[in-house]
Amino acid sequence: MIQLIPSCIKDHLKDSGSFEEDSDKVLQLHRKTRTDNEAQVIVAKNRTGLTGIAEMTFDGAHFEFKAGGYQ
Repeated sequence: MIQLIPSCIKDHLKDSGSFEEDSDKVLQLHRKTRTDNEAQVIVAKNRTGLTGIAEMTFDGAHFEFKAGGYQ
């Protein structure tokens, strides 16, 4: 299931000048807290494909994100 990107996230890109216009893809990383192992990769913009939120697991010891599913 694909979760739509909230408009508030897209609005942050509008204030970034030409960054939003010039980019083909924009990815945003989100964790609720610094100690939280659950993370989200938000595909806020993708000119050649889908946008949505990918659920990931963060391994802080190795600074790795591992796929956990796609919403």
